[in-house]
Amino acid sequence: MPNSKLEFDSAISVTFNAPNPATHYKNGDEFDWDWAIGKKFANGLELGIAGYAYQQLTADSGSGAKLGPFEGRVFGVGPHLVYNTHLMHRSVIFNFHDFQEFDAQNRFTGNLATLTTTIKF
Repeated sequence: MPNSKLEFDSAISVTFNAPNPATHYKNGDEFDWDWAIGKKFANGLELGIAGYAYQQLTADSGSGAKLGPFEGRVFGVGPHLVYNTHLMHRSVIFNFHDFQEFDAQNRFTGNLATLTTTIKF
């Protein structure tokens, strides 16, 4: 299609967790990388693939950590669908992901589907 283009999005974050004084539990600090590659079409649709990597950088700790000093990890990948449109004179973005998780360590694994809506004011 003449009005289509390839797009790559990526975000990296690090979360530093503080202890919870009520439970005496501190989640370990976390690293997260989210990415998506998609083909954008002139009608506002984008189709592609997306994924994420989650790695706990430090162990859970505190007297409330009854199950021990776990460090979790999980990866996910799956289809990615974005639709950009206008509703009531506002730009609206619908974003759908369906991640199949794999290579989990000290975490549950499964299928994670998300649908988000962004309205630009």
